[in-house]
Amino acid sequence: MSKSDFDIDRHRLDDEWIVQAPRRRAYGERAANARKVYAEMKKKVSVIEAEVYLEVMKDPTSFELSKPTVDAIKAAVTTDKRCLKTYQEMVESKHELDILEAAVEALDDRKRALPDLVRLHLADYFAEPDSPGEREARDYVDKAQRKKSFKPVKRRKTDNA
Repeated sequence: MSKSDFDIDRHRLDDEWIVQAPRRRAYGERAANARKVYAEMKKKVSVIEAEVYLEVMKDPTSFELSKPTVDAIKAAVTTDKRCLKTYQEMVESKHELDILEAAVEALDDRKRALPDLVRLHLADYFAEPDSPGEREARDYVDKAQRKKSFKPVKRRKTDNA
């Protein structure tokens, strides 16, 4: 994922429109895959917790529990190395999912921004300011064209007058 995937080059809006849909699809697929990995990790956490719970119930002394109360068993399961490792993997997969979902949302925002940028471009919003010399020359040409197009029309003399 690079920053350029989300930036818009206002001088190449046609190219930005062309790459928008494939880029959105690619990030959507990556987010879906991350969502799948996260769901699998949640299931794996549940399975490992159940396995450790059964081990604690079977032999509480191996987990240094003198009296297997509900809270003691829950603490033993939560602090087991296998559970801690799996929790960390699940947190990392959730983080990856969150990043990809944010990327998909950013691309959706980008998609909504493109039509507005096109409208601004068509309205010459991004036009460079003229230098005073260019402005004077354009005003002179405009004035000459107006003068040329608004020539007084000579009227013919009619016999009625």
